[in-house]
Amino acid sequence: IIQVTVRPSEDLTSFLMTELPQPVMDPEMKAILDQQKQPVSFWEQGLGTFTLNRSVGWFEAEADWLGQPVRLDFDKDEDRADCLAHFHALMEGQQEWDQRVRAFAAEQLLELANDWEQDSAGNEEREPEEITAEQFMERMELDAVQIYGDGAFEFWFNDGDLFWGHAIHVTGSLDRGPEKAQMEG
Repeated sequence: IIQVTVRPSEDLTSFLMTELPQPVMDPEMKAILDQQKQPVSFWEQGLGTFTLNRSVGWFEAEADWLGQPVRLDFDKDEDRADCLAHFHALMEGQQEWDQRVRAFAAEQLLELANDWEQDSAGNEEREPEEITAEQFMERMELDAVQIYGDGAFEFWFNDGDLFWGHAIHVTGSLDRGPEKAQMEG
């Protein structure tokens, strides 16, 4: 909080500072600031400890997805109970969900990945290697899963250099499955 002394200009359209600003800490404002700096977290059985990331406004936790660490996220304004129930459903069927999401991404993006391989090979003056759906799925590295109160989800993958380091983003819902896959810049 900065406290300044001002006076109105002659034409009353602005204010002029009469002294240099002095930092002042109001006790009530300091108490609010201190409270806002306190970590907000909770533990959920089977999922781990979720901590509020204030810079992006979501709760996040690190969980185990098929033996690999993955970040689980949900917006702080979403219904917490619904989001956690949806995460539990995903985690209980993670083998099936992982396969469905990867297969969908490969189906939607394999042609584009092979186009990128063609361009890369041409730039490096080498023969392009045809990427198969299986290779595409194996190279995808799950980074994060976001869930929403209505059961919608977003899976974020590192691309395994399929798209020169761009992310692979798959969206869908628990009811309908994967619906859209795209390469993110």
